[in-house]
Amino acid sequence: FEQDVLVTTMGGEAHVLRVSTSECSGFELRQLQSFKDHQKQVACGRFAPGGAHFATISRDHSANVYARDAKNSDFTLLGTWKLAGEVTACCWLDASTLILAARDDHELHYLDVAADGLKESMRVNLNALGDRVVSFAVLALSVSPNGSMVAACTDRSRVIVLQARSSRQLRNLYGASVNEYDLPSVCFSLDSCFLYVSSSLPQPREEVKALCGQLAIFELRSARLVLQLPCHEKAVRCFDRHPLTEMLVTGSFDKT
Repeated sequence: FEQDVLVTTMGGEAHVLRVSTSECSGFELRQLQSFKDHQKQVACGRFAPGGAHFATISRDHSANVYARDAKNSDFTLLGTWKLAGEVTACCWLDASTLILAARDDHELHYLDVAADGLKESMRVNLNALGDRVVSFAVLALSVSPNGSMVAACTDRSRVIVLQARSSRQLRNLYGASVNEYDLPSVCFSLDSCFLYVSSSLPQPREEVKALCGQLAIFELRSARLVLQLPCHEKAVRCFDRHPLTEMLVTGSFDKT
């Protein structure tokens, strides 16, 4: 078994690693490539479906897209896209369409990724009334497995579910606790019927033990919060869903 892994750092670097397993040595992790094309912390990195590209976003107001060489499988920088504010979230709609969100920006940016570079194909206004007021920041993005919906988790405890490639808001979900200093994660269930969102409750006094790091589960048909899963003593730093089954893995600031 072999799997490529993308690691980003506070120093502005991105590393492509390969995880492999064998009966003799167990897990083996080796570095394939390193890049330092950002001037500030790289907040996130995402492989495109199929693995032909990956994107990184940074506090230096830019997103970089890298393309894999068909001959030697090495990645090279394909293009850089600058936004007015810190790029806070990204996700791939499909193998050649990247979605970006930034601070002080009321829009999502759709980028077409081609062999000759990057081109913005559309912008989506996140305000239902179509105005230009910026009242929140998008901290996490996710695309449904069927490609029909995009979820934008904001720093105002609100998750906007939009129709892909459209400003039509299908649902507004409330109940997950997310503020401007959180690092939330969001993803859809395999059947695109539920949405999982990390939720952080206020930290209690040290002598009080409580599970403050939680996952909020929303049913999209009714827009109801149907379950809260307490799972960590401190905030959930990241989580993801298994690609083939409805299993979730979480990581937390409580070191578990």
